[in-house]
Amino acid sequence: MSNQQRLKASIFGIVLISVVLALSSCMTTAATTGRPIDESKLPLIIKGQTTVDQIISMFGAPTQTTPMEDSTIYIYKHCVQKGKGVYTGYFGKTESQEICDELAITFDKQGKVKTYNFQKGIK
Repeated sequence: MSNQQRLKASIFGIVLISVVLALSSCMTTAATTGRPIDESKLPLIIKGQTTVDQIISMFGAPTQTTPMEDSTIYIYKHCVQKGKGVYTGYFGKTESQEICDELAITFDKQGKVKTYNFQKGIK
């Protein structure tokens, strides 16, 4: 192989690597669902006293409502999904993790809090 051919091959290699690097990208993403749950309001929930209307004024509309035979369950859920990845044009690798906070409130037939449960950082 002559010097001129070696030079052309080297230039081609440099250009090829430059193109691959230019097309490569790193990315981070974040997505949320639901509204954040205000933990400072949890002590205001009193079993047998706090009403549906009071809960809605504290936390807003629930994410999910489940009617039962003798009660109704309100679910408030806030999730954050974070991801990162590398993309090279043909190949890509991504990783993501979702972390959720969830407040479940059970109301009796009279519309008063029967029980509630708050879980933070559910994976």
